[in-house]
Amino acid sequence: MQALYECSFLKNVTLKNLVGLPGVCYQSNFEIDNYTDMLYQELLNANLHKTISNAVKKRKSEFLAGRYLAKLALQSLGSDDTFVCVGKNRAPIWPKGFIGSISHTDDTAICAMAKRNEVSRLGLDIETVLPQSVAKEIIKSVLITSEFALAGSVTEPDTQMTTLIFSAKESLFKALYSEVGYYFGFENAEVKVVNTRTGKFVIELTSQLTPSLPGGTRFEGLFEILGNKVLTVIATP
Repeated sequence: MQALYECSFLKNVTLKNLVGLPGVCYQSNFEIDNYTDMLYQELLNANLHKTISNAVKKRKSEFLAGRYLAKLALQSLGSDDTFVCVGKNRAPIWPKGFIGSISHTDDTAICAMAKRNEVSRLGLDIETVLPQSVAKEIIKSVLITSEFALAGSVTEPDTQMTTLIFSAKESLFKALYSEVGYYFGFENAEVKVVNTRTGKFVIELTSQLTPSLPGGTRFEGLFEILGNKVLTVIATP
């Protein structure tokens, strides 16, 4: 796919097809070494946001890359407002009538966006597949006992599947955070099914988050394996 935009900082900005999402998704690579604060004016026509003015270069880079993709997504959906504010706990505040989700790894950013009259919840996450040593270190804090069968052995976990479960829970958190209004942990959700043939997963709440989100509430998501990365998406029509 031909890149939509390139500069020394952003590379391979492309429109990505997410099957089943009634919206748009953009992705790109970014070069931390080529980041400068001046790029905020060039790419966003805005000043560096005060919440990250003292952040390290890596954080500024991923923030800018994600916000630029959000700008492209909003423009493509016909929004006159392409500025994404920063809210409580640094969560994005989308322009009225739109809902989105941004994620990034050390060198890749991705943003999905939809109109609120078409999608009520949207969460997206991308992760680099965990090294075996890290997977072994975090598996007991990310997975609950019933999920160990999906990830293989606790002592020698399948790194791709462990990463997928981690990412699925991150996507669920992003999809529900604005509705729930507080942080909830990995133990509050269980990945029940991962279908490698269809690229779909099912995740279920293990406890009540709100009266309208009781334990047992299920969500279906999509996943893709992109080289050494795992992408998960949850969208509620």
